[in-house]
Amino acid sequence: MKIFIKVVELGSFAAASQNLTLSPQMVAKHIEALERHLGARLLHRTTRRQSLTETGRLYCEQCRLVLKAVERADSLAANTLGTPRGTLRDSVNALSEGRDQPGDILQLEEEA
Repeated sequence: MKIFIKVVELGSFAAASQNLTLSPQMVAKHIEALERHLGARLLHRTTRRQSLTETGRLYCEQCRLVLKAVERADSLAANTLGTPRGTLRDSVNALSEGRDQPGDILQLEEEA
C-alpha cells in the first residue's frame, strides 16, 4: 500500500523508487503483485505517463485512510509504553504495623 501511494503521489515508478530507495523494477513488481492480489488494474500505464483507474482512485483513497489509522495506532502504542499505569501499593506499611522508625523496620526484618 505504501508503495502504491508513493507512486500515485510522485507520479511515476522512477520517482517513487528514488524516494523509497528501491529499484524501479522492484516498485513495478510490488504494483503488479498488488493488482494481481486485487484482481484489478489500479494504474493506466503508458511509456510516457500513468494515471489512476477508477478502481485505483477508490483504492488509493481507502489506503490513505488505512495508513493514517495505522500511524495513529503506532503513535498511541509508542506513547503508552513509557507511561506507568495501574495502582501502586505500598507494602512496607503493611509489614511495619505501626512501627514508625527506620530502626523498627530493620528490627522487624531481623525478627523474621
